[in-house]
Amino acid sequence: MEDIIMETVEPTEEVVDVPVIKTTKTSEVAKENSDAIVESSIEESKQEDVSEDGQKVITGPAKKKSAKRSNVHSKDDGVVGSHAADRALDKKPVEVEEKPKDDSSDKVAVWSKGNIRWTGVGDLSKGYNIVTKEAAEKWLSRGGIRKATPEEVATHYGK
Repeated sequence: MEDIIMETVEPTEEVVDVPVIKTTKTSEVAKENSDAIVESSIEESKQEDVSEDGQKVITGPAKKKSAKRSNVHSKDDGVVGSHAADRALDKKPVEVEEKPKDDSSDKVAVWSKGNIRWTGVGDLSKGYNIVTKEAAEKWLSRGGIRKATPEEVATHYGK
């Protein structure tokens, strides 16, 4: 069996002196505002609701419900429509600014026998690549890369 241990419980002393916290201007304003709120909540709590079985019921302020609106609606001509579709059609399309075309005289075609990447210059894939003149000068210094003529590139792409 279990041993029952008897302990004596001594009552504690009540704390009478509570330290006071120094208030600042912001806490004084907050206290003024909270006093008004506390007073109104005390008045509301005095009006206790009691249910049918005699128990106290805690109630709060009623929440405002927003009017629910269906996305589907009937148009004037009897066609079923959608508010979402109407909003999308009402928006003006965004105009895309055309980029100025690059001057083709600044570009050169090169042919590479394999995929190559060079930090600061770029990368080439196997076959024909269009690069700037500055990059072409650097690429042509490596092996496996040669300059391609415009006729060569045109025949390759079927023109």
